[in-house]
Amino acid sequence: MAYYLEVVPNRNYRPTTLLRKAWREEKKVKRKTIANLSDFHPSVIEGFKAAIKGGVIYKDISKAFPIKRSLPRGI
Repeated sequence: MAYYLEVVPNRNYRPTTLLRKAWREEKKVKRKTIANLSDFHPSVIEGFKAAIKGGVIYKDISKAFPIKRSLPRGI
């Protein structure tokens, strides 16, 4: 079973972003919509994409890369 985001275009409105899962039954691919993410901010949707791919998401980037040592400029 695979989870993915699908962007469905709308005629006179912004595209719909759907969180879906897909699986095979015999020779057919079945799909089920889990959630409609259209109302979320684009940065949140990018976070969903990263999470589905197995990435790590940080709210504060300084937690991802702690500074252990900093040298003064020019040395």
